Amino acid sequence: MKSAFWTLMIAAALSALVIGGIHLLTKSRVEDNQQAYATQILKTVIPRDNIELSLQQARLPYYTVHEAGHLIGVLFGVSTKQGYNGRIEAWLAVGLDHEVLGVQTTFHQETPGLGDFINPGKQWSHQFFDKRLKAARFELRQEGGDFDGVTGATVTSRAYTRMIQTGIDHPAITELAQGKDSD
Repeated sequence: MKSAFWTLMIAAALSALVIGGIHLLTKSRVEDNQQAYATQILKTVIPRDNIELSLQQARLPYYTVHEAGHLIGVLFGVSTKQGYNGRIEAWLAVGLDHEVLGVQTTFHQETPGLGDFINPGKQWSHQFFDKRLKAARFELRQEGGDFDGVTGATVTSRAYTRMIQTGIDHPAITELAQGKDSD
């Protein structure tokens, strides 16, 4: 009985060492692949070819967006808790003149089917493209704003529209203004 116990303990210890060793050997490659995948996904937010993203470590991290070596904007996360079923999160890309370059939802719990219009790749979010954060009225048309809502999903439409406007308060906008002055 003691022999089986020790055999099992040695096998478990060897297995743990092998698994730990494999983890150490592959950790950096896994992290590199995760970062490359994240960058690939982020590049889909801005519908342009040949953009480069550079992560900026700040209190609220964000990416600077370059095209042909020139700063064209910033990319950062925005969120709201005002969705019909709570939290909505998205990536927002803003250009040098504070125009929306792209927006893509990353998380929501809106009603399936009805709230799907905010999913990535849906045309509804394209109405925000090229709108200036400081100039556009980020309200629904029925409330005197510049954007169309979705019938039956007014709460989600309103929350998403207002969430995009919160981008003007992101610290990356200050970086954007400084980058524009030096570019």
